[in-house]
Order: sequence, then C-alpha cells, then structure tokens
Amino acid sequence: MKYLGSKHKLSPFLLFAISSTQKGELKEKVFCDLFAGTGSVGNLFKDKVKQVISNDKEFYAYVLNRNLIQNSKEIPNADEIIATLNALKDKEGFIYKHYSVSANRGYFSDENAKKIDAIREELATMKSSIDEDTYFFLLASLIESCDKIANTASMYGAFLKNLKASAKERFVLQKASFKKSEGLHVAFNEDANELIKKIKGDILYLDPPYNKREYGLYYHLLNTIAL
Repeated sequence: MKYLGSKHKLSPFLLFAISSTQKGELKEKVFCDLFAGTGSVGNLFKDKVKQVISNDKEFYAYVLNRNLIQNSKEIPNADEIIATLNALKDKEGFIYKHYSVSANRGYFSDENAKKIDAIREELATMKSSIDEDTYFFLLASLIESCDKIANTASMYGAFLKNLKASAKERFVLQKASFKKSEGLHVAFNEDANELIKKIKGDILYLDPPYNKREYGLYYHLLNTIAL
C-alpha cells in the first residue's frame, strides 16, 4: 500500500538496529509500536518477539493493524467469502455518490465506486453475524484493494484530473495478508499519550508524524470507507 512515511524499505536496517540493542532472547520481548501506520514495522517483528502491541489513532490504520498484527489464526472460509463479495451486484451508494467520476470527485471510476459500495454495505450487514477477526480481515481487504485502484498520485488529498491506468482496472477484492503466529498480539486505536500509561513492554518504537498535519487529511477517504 502506498503510504506516507512507510518504513518498509528500511526493514533490514530497523531489524538489525533494534535487535542489536537488546539483551536476552528477542522472542521473549514485547514490541510496542504506537504510531503504527500500515503496520509494516510491527509485522516485521511479529514472528520474532513474544508480543507486538500496535497502535494508531487513525481508524483506517487501526483496521489494517487489527488484521495484520492481531489476526494470527486462519480465517475460516476466507476464499469463499471473498468470492461471494466479489460477485455482489453493484450499488450506487455513498462512495459512488460522493467520490466517483460521476460525482465530479474522481477518486474512483464509476464502476469501481459502485462495487466498493456493494461490498462495504454487505460488510456492515455481515458484521453482527461474524467474529471480529473475520470482520477486520474483510474490512482490511477492502481498504487495501481500494488503494490499488484509487485515482490518486499516492495520497488522498486530491484526485487526478483523468483516470490513470490502474484506476481504470476492474475492482477486485483481494485477501489482505497476515502472518500466522502463536503470540497474543494486539492492536489499539488510541491516543499514544494515553495508551503508553496502560501498557508494558520491552521495546518502544516511536515514529510519529513529521509535521503538525493530521494523517487523516491525507487519507480521509480510507477513513470514510473504514468507518
């Protein structure tokens, strides 16, 4: 996923730098990432530590981490559920009416916006009948799949005047990934200043925003889809 400030490319350096400062076995440590973003750093340590505690104040980021970090067991019937959602009939819902080419806010093509609406509305209906792990797996899958066909340069502060090639591609809901793990990893959606008072750990990784602008301004549409 395209993300401002992503540390994915720095993963080898971060793993070496952080691991080299630790005494004792890394597998006995609790790793805390309080500005998690898309969760790439927490995911790097997920299979190497006892527990990852992940947090982000933005709800869309929480959804991504709730799946990527907290989910650790196989989602039952995941392929069948994804196939059923992909087969839904298009709907002219909120995204189509406000964030499509026809709405003069071309974040998505009309066809893709209608497919997103159909899937998001179905997830809202399904929520009460499925467990939280499955719900957040599906919602994270939707967010990540939307990002692949969004008509933006990278962030969501503005849409492109004309549909780019990837935005013209047909929307397909694809499964969000996560590592299977025996650890009891957990994701939070809180203010880091408050959460730090309630948790305990061995490694504290802090990568806050670089300026005063809220990430919600850059990724507001992902919050709209997630909420």
